[in-house]
Amino acid sequence: MLALSTSFVSLMVLVYISAAQSVAPIYGQCGGLTWNGLTICAVGLTCVKENDYFSNCFPLSTAYTPANAAAQAAGKLYFGSATDASEFSGSDYYYSYYLKQLRQLTPENSMNWNATEPEQGVFTFAGGDAVVDYAQSNSQLVRGQS
Repeated sequence: MLALSTSFVSLMVLVYISAAQSVAPIYGQCGGLTWNGLTICAVGLTCVKENDYFSNCFPLSTAYTPANAAAQAAGKLYFGSATDASEFSGSDYYYSYYLKQLRQLTPENSMNWNATEPEQGVFTFAGGDAVVDYAQSNSQLVRGQS
């Protein structure tokens, strides 16, 4: 029977703890052009590219495909959605995460007549500007609607 020294066992525990702390957790960021953090996902996870600037760790057991990647695989140019600033400025992490998967956003009600001219002769485009700013910060396209 092989006897292991206490220092060897301590070293192995330290290596294990260090290794466990040097991988990205589930849904954690694991890559991107400007990313300087962890690039290896924990066991059972895989790094999925969302766009050039963002990749994150998803379970291997799920058949996950980002919405835009699925649309492009089906021959579409991109996948997008209409939204307003109130929908991504709140605390709903999952909806915000979903929006970042899209390649295109359209300002929804924030660009309707009653929102852009709340009283005659008084104009505001703050809601539409917020959607455009959000899209630009996530490298997304913006489209208008009529």
